[in-house]
Amino acid sequence: MMKTELVHYADLDATLIAELESIRDADARYDSPFFDLDFARELGRVRDDTRIAVLRDGAGLAGYWAMHVRPGNWARPIGAVFSDWHGPVVRADLSAADPSRWLDEAGVKGMTVNGLLRADSRLEDDGGVAAVGQAVLGAGGAEAFLANQRELFPKYAKNIRRAERLIDQEFGGMTFEADDRSEVALDWLLERKSAQYRATGLHDVLGPDWAQRLMRNLFTCRTRRFAGRLSTLKFGNKLVAAELDLISDTIVHGWITVFDNDYARYSPGHLLIRDIICDMERTGHVMADMGAGTGAYKKYYETYMIPALVGTIDCANRLRPFARAWRYAEKALPEPFSGPLAKIRRRTDQIAGAELTVGRRLAGFSAALNRPKDNK
Repeated sequence: MMKTELVHYADLDATLIAELESIRDADARYDSPFFDLDFARELGRVRDDTRIAVLRDGAGLAGYWAMHVRPGNWARPIGAVFSDWHGPVVRADLSAADPSRWLDEAGVKGMTVNGLLRADSRLEDDGGVAAVGQAVLGAGGAEAFLANQRELFPKYAKNIRRAERLIDQEFGGMTFEADDRSEVALDWLLERKSAQYRATGLHDVLGPDWAQRLMRNLFTCRTRRFAGRLSTLKFGNKLVAAELDLISDTIVHGWITVFDNDYARYSPGHLLIRDIICDMERTGHVMADMGAGTGAYKKYYETYMIPALVGTIDCANRLRPFARAWRYAEKALPEPFSGPLAKIRRRTDQIAGAELTVGRRLAGFSAALNRPKDNK
C-alpha cells in the first residue's frame, strides 16, 4: 500500500528529516544537490507552493519527493525553471515504482517534468529524453583529464592555448576564484544573465522576486551536503565570466553561467568551465554535471552522457485532454506546423514555471507575442 502526504518543509521535525536524509545518503543516484532537502527548504522560503511529498508504504518510510504544487493541483519540479534534476528519492527496493502512483495518492493531477531521474518512469507518449553531460575526474586527476581532452580535441586545445597567451600578453594573466564571496560579482552575474535572456528573446526567468531572493539565499547557503557557490574568472582586474553552481559533497552542478561578450574572442566561458572542473581535484568532488542541453562547449569536457526524461506525468483519471491533444499535434503534424506548436509550448512552460500570478503570466505571454520575429 502506498501513501503520500504533502507537507511544507517547516512541518518536518528533525527526526523525520534525518530519516529522509538517510534514504538519500544510502544511494549515490541521489548525490545531485537538486535532491537535497536543503534545496527544497530554500525554495520554501521564497515560494509558498513548495511541498515535500513524504512517501510511505507497507514497510514504513519510503522516501520523499520535493515539488511545487500549483493551483489546480498540477505539479512542477522543485526549483521550477531552474531545476535540472528531480524525482522521488526512495529506498532501493522501490526504484522501479511508478512515480505517478505517488502523485495520485497525494491528489496531484500530474506533473510537468524536465529532468526526471527515474529511467523507468512511465511518461505520456509526448515525453522524450534529454542528454546530460557529465565530466568525471579519474584516478589521474585534472592533469590526466586535460591530457585526454587534448588528445580527443587537438584543434580546440590549440585554440585555448592561443587564448591563454593572448590573455597573458594583453591583460597580464587571468585569475580563477573557485568560491568568490563577492556580492558585487553575484550582482554582475544576475544582471548580465537577465539581460542575456531579454536580448535573445527568452523569458527573463530571473526577473521574478522569488528567483532573485532564491539566488541570493543560495549564494550564502552552506549545509552538510549542499551549498551554492560562485566561481569567477578575471582577465587582469576585469571580471569576464561567472558561474553560480550548486554543489553536493561529490558533485559540482553547473547552473547559472554568463560571460562578457566583449571578451568572447578569448573564450572566457570555456576557460571558466575548464578551471571549475580541474578544481574538483582540490575540493574532492568527483563529477561536474553540465546539465541538459546541447551547448557546443560541453563536448570538449564531458566524459559521458546520461538520460533525463522530459514530458508530463498524468495520473489516473485526471488526464488533461487539451494538453494531450496539443502534444499529439506536435508529433503528428508536419514540421511547418509542429515546430511552432512546440516552441509555443516551451515558451508557455517557461513563463508558467517562473511567474506565480495571473497578471505576471499574462504580461509574459503578451511580451512573447510582441517580440520581434527574429527573437521568437
